[in-house]
Amino acid sequence: MSRRRAALAMVTRRIRRALLAAAVIVAALLATAGSAGATPEAKWVQGYFTFDGAGVYPTADGGQPLWTGKPGEAIRIECRRGNYYLIHYRYRPSGWAVADVSVKPHPTATRTPWDCTPLDGPPETAAVREVNFWLLLWA
Repeated sequence: MSRRRAALAMVTRRIRRALLAAAVIVAALLATAGSAGATPEAKWVQGYFTFDGAGVYPTADGGQPLWTGKPGEAIRIECRRGNYYLIHYRYRPSGWAVADVSVKPHPTATRTPWDCTPLDGPPETAAVREVNFWLLLWA
C-alpha cells in the first residue's frame, strides 16, 4: 500500500510541476502580448549595413546604435524589386521581438547597393561592403 501512495505522491508532484511551468509560460506570453499591443510610433533613423561579420547597425542622432545583429542569426536580408529590401531582425525596446522593416538606401549613398543577397546572412562575396539607408523603425 505504501508503494501506491509513494507512486501517487510522485505523480501528483509531477502534475503540480507541469501546471506551475505552464502557468509561468502563459504569464510570460500574456506579458509579451500586452507590450506588443501598444500603439506603435514610427520614426525615421539613418543607418548603414556592414558585411564585416559585425552585423548591421542603424544609428540614431549622435551615432548611437539602436540595435545590432549577428549575420545569419538575428538578421535576414531578402532581395526586393528596385532598391528596397526587407529585413527580419530582433529589436529590443522592452524585450526581444522579430519584426519586418522596409529599407531604402540613403539617397546620397557613396556606394551602389548590391543587386541581391542570400536569404540568410550577408553575401559570401560582396563587392559592396557598406550601404547607407534610411530606416522606418516602429518602436
